[in-house]
Amino acid sequence: MNKIWEENKGYNLFRPYMQWATRTSYSEVKVVGAEKIPDTSKASVLIAANHCNCLMDSLVILQSRKEPTAFVSRADIFNNPLIGKCLTNLKMLPIYRKRDCDDSQEKNVAVFDNVVETINNGLALAIHPEGTHRARRSLLPFKTGIARIALQAKATYPDRPVYIVPAGIEYEDYFHNMASATITYDDPIEIKGGESIEELTALLQERISKLITYFPDDENLEANEKAFYRKTRKTYTREDRIKAAALLPVLAVSGFLALPIVAVSEYLVHKVKDKTWSNTIRFATKQALTWFTVLGALIAGFTHLSVVGALLLAAATLYAPPVFDQILWYSLKVFGRINNK
Repeated sequence: MNKIWEENKGYNLFRPYMQWATRTSYSEVKVVGAEKIPDTSKASVLIAANHCNCLMDSLVILQSRKEPTAFVSRADIFNNPLIGKCLTNLKMLPIYRKRDCDDSQEKNVAVFDNVVETINNGLALAIHPEGTHRARRSLLPFKTGIARIALQAKATYPDRPVYIVPAGIEYEDYFHNMASATITYDDPIEIKGGESIEELTALLQERISKLITYFPDDENLEANEKAFYRKTRKTYTREDRIKAAALLPVLAVSGFLALPIVAVSEYLVHKVKDKTWSNTIRFATKQALTWFTVLGALIAGFTHLSVVGALLLAAATLYAPPVFDQILWYSLKVFGRINNK
């Protein structure tokens, strides 16, 4: 396996763009407690976060830190050599799940070894212990993988401190662009060695449950979530409605410039059964198509406008998707068109 902790020029060039793309996918990405993450040059650090919004969860973690961060992802998406190489360059490692292959435990031996080497070489690694995503203000039972990795890291390098940092991710809304996102880091759990895997996993789940709006996963879960949305929904005034109406021309212009991206992304969202993928699909579509639309704007601008006009048109096209999403999200909230449940 590649040494993903090593300097990667492609990662360094691409990451600022990913940071910008994540920031422009939410009205706000609020980070609480990032200073609690230990210095990775002096300690091995694992970040454990809940998993409620597919790829966007990892992007929020990445957005919350200045330092490079590695991630694990399900191994089947690495099967394509080109995709696998791209993911590796983005500092992602494959991990095998029981439901994907019968010999997952054997295959993960090499993965765990690589993860231990990664965090020992100064790169924090983020894991979602639930093992799968679900758009709920609750938690699925945690897998034991992160506890096993932490204990293996301590056993392999007993003189190096090892920490698991609990993190809770919350979204104002799971299914719409431009809802706010918040990530909260808790005090790190120091691994001494010899801890029970089961007790460490249970402690981690308990700590993360206190960082989010958490409802037990029982027969009352849906009712509790509906009550939460009703309680937290903001009341908008007549002035808000006037402001939203005044922004309609900007919404129309930005929507026209962003039409190829919006049309393709909404078509794909409509085709996917698991709506938790909605924002991930919109994000990926925006990243895939933005530069084609900007290039088209430049060509059209240089054909029909001045140089300044062409550059302004290209800049407007670049920012059209987030502007459109921001105004649309605001308008939906003001006019009461958001239906979370």
